[in-house]
Amino acid sequence: MPDYRAFGAADALFQCTDPEVLLEGPAGTGKSRALLELVHYRAETYPRSRYLLMRKTRARMGQSVLVTFEDHVVPPGHEVLTPVSRLHRESYVYPNGSELVIGGMDDATRIMSTDFDMVAAFEATEFTLDDWERALSRLRNNKIPHPDKPGKFLNQAVADCNPGAAYHWLNTRAKAGKMTRLLSRHVDNPSVTPEYLDTLSNLTGARRARLFEGNWVSAAGQIYENFDPSIHVIDADLRCESGHWSLWRDGRKFVDLNYFMAGVDWGFRAPGTLLVAGIDTDNKIYIVREVYRVRKDLEWWADVAESMRAKFDIQRFVCDPSRPENIARFNTRLGRAGGMQLSNKADIAGGATNAIQAGLSVVRERFANKSLFILSNALDRPDPILTEAKKPTGLIEEVPSYIYREIKDGSQVKDDPAPDGDDHSCDALRYLCLHLDSHDWRRQAQVDHTFAPGTFGAVLNHANVEDEVEAAFQLPRNIRLN
Repeated sequence: MPDYRAFGAADALFQCTDPEVLLEGPAGTGKSRALLELVHYRAETYPRSRYLLMRKTRARMGQSVLVTFEDHVVPPGHEVLTPVSRLHRESYVYPNGSELVIGGMDDATRIMSTDFDMVAAFEATEFTLDDWERALSRLRNNKIPHPDKPGKFLNQAVADCNPGAAYHWLNTRAKAGKMTRLLSRHVDNPSVTPEYLDTLSNLTGARRARLFEGNWVSAAGQIYENFDPSIHVIDADLRCESGHWSLWRDGRKFVDLNYFMAGVDWGFRAPGTLLVAGIDTDNKIYIVREVYRVRKDLEWWADVAESMRAKFDIQRFVCDPSRPENIARFNTRLGRAGGMQLSNKADIAGGATNAIQAGLSVVRERFANKSLFILSNALDRPDPILTEAKKPTGLIEEVPSYIYREIKDGSQVKDDPAPDGDDHSCDALRYLCLHLDSHDWRRQAQVDHTFAPGTFGAVLNHANVEDEVEAAFQLPRNIRLN
């Protein structure tokens, strides 16, 4: 490591041999770089050793961890840098037989089928305790001699993260003495700039406390206090077989999705968002896709909506009602199929009922009765602008920081969200849940109304009463009103 010197918690990490380590601290302290330097050092030092580098979803590795590893840790021209794109990279293989396996818990079957000497979990607050314990079970490759215990091997798991909510399992596990806590601070990173520290210091509330001060705190006045990522964020694969969509986990189907809806919140300088929700036969909601971006114009969003509708046959787009002209444009674009304007179709996009208190109540109730879930891999990709600004990049990050409005004396107004908070996907979710709970959108069994040859119905060419009713009232196909 000729160009790298470890300071503070990074130096302590190189010396630590404890089986479970929590490397925590504010954003920008060099935690991920230190962990990758340690992995690289051990891989070159101990032949045939194996390392699991993971985030909650595999896709996020290519946009963050692998960039740091290839651009700052591995020397240029190193043998591990074979010509494979980061998006499709599955491993780095060293000349001495050591291997770094790249993965995520959204593909747990692959990474849980082998053994490792070390697990490096990045952005570890994304993981559940079950994820962590499953990874610990794979620490048995036994290729690194333990420096303090002759005849024993060093098997180690390191969780790298910025602090999260005070009740997070990582914090409570470290408090219970089950993990060794290493506190990383900005002084440990000689390359941190004053401009970057200014960006962090200008954050507010819980995000400032976590990302600038390095404290484990829960957001004061959190609206969805019953949101629990270990329950409501699930690892699942979305699959379509013979036109039918379903969710799979560990190689088995566990949910059939009956139909799809979408929630839309407009934005340009602030993030715009589009949530695609699959609904099962029990009327449970699964957020399966999310687009969350800044600086995208209406036509870009219309392209996204067209693509999502073509893929999922979305029955309704429930939109922020403040922009009727945007809704009208969506309907113009979404009323086409193969370039042709569809006839006898109701508007596919409509304004949401913006009853804030009712919407908050519906979402809160769904979290409480476990009828609302978010796929851990729902986000198409984090917006790099928001990532750089240390702002939420999607619904999973928004919900814990969605808080009530504060008034001058510091008290809070119930059911009145903070007007300057990050609430874009939360708004789309509120529109969606309130609309679904106000209408019965469940598919009904299809009845064959075709008349037998020779009957009056057939003679008068009334081939299908259902089609005529839909045409007369401009109801979307497969949708019934009570």
